[in-house]
Amino acid sequence: MPWNCSRFGQLSVVLLAGISQSVGQSPTFEVAAVKVNQTTEYSQTPPGVRDGTFRAQNVPLKTLLSLAYGMETARITGPGFLNSDRFDVTAKIPAGVPENQWPQMLQVLLTDRFRMVIRHEPKELDVYEMVPAKGGIKLPLERGNTPRNMGGVYIGGEIATISQIGLAMGRWAGRPLVDKTGLEGSFYYVLNFDPRLTTGAEPPPATPGLTPATNMFTAMEEQLGIKLEARKTQLDTIMVERAERLPTEN
Repeated sequence: MPWNCSRFGQLSVVLLAGISQSVGQSPTFEVAAVKVNQTTEYSQTPPGVRDGTFRAQNVPLKTLLSLAYGMETARITGPGFLNSDRFDVTAKIPAGVPENQWPQMLQVLLTDRFRMVIRHEPKELDVYEMVPAKGGIKLPLERGNTPRNMGGVYIGGEIATISQIGLAMGRWAGRPLVDKTGLEGSFYYVLNFDPRLTTGAEPPPATPGLTPATNMFTAMEEQLGIKLEARKTQLDTIMVERAERLPTEN
């Protein structure tokens, strides 16, 4: 049975791509499979497009929505199974369609397979604005061997926009990161930091031969040239008002 938020039933609309396109006008995957994953094994490869195919293994529906709409999971609300149930997705991008359109295709796919109805609503939220640090932004970084902080997290090693970097870092910042750099395009980046220092926990013991750990805020400023400033701003949020718990057949 679908989960249904009847309080907003009459106001519900199906919105795709965060823009005024209908399902028929939005790009779609050539072929796609969405399956329930009931294992306890977690993929070591993050969801994304490789060789013209979007792949995600053992991820919650909320994570898929986050990827599709380009927003942190904290800005998405709905039934509990958005977090608890996990799925595998394999979807081929049609020949001739730019790979960067996969988020719109994923929106269409999730709406179709889960019979999903969502509502967009702007809310004032605490955020960190990403602005150029003193000395300027240091992107793109040079490819090659990057020293890893002892006990730290190493993310990146890929091409991404500033907004996508912010989305990746939002889970450790505790609030959304909003791009105010004015920098357009995609850049190669890597980032080393220790999440324990970001949350105020005790730093790990020193390890000979490894760079001392640093928190996320210092790492972004020193390694990427991006400073985070606390602000309040209006951001789009998503309310999943109706969704089937099991996807329709492939």
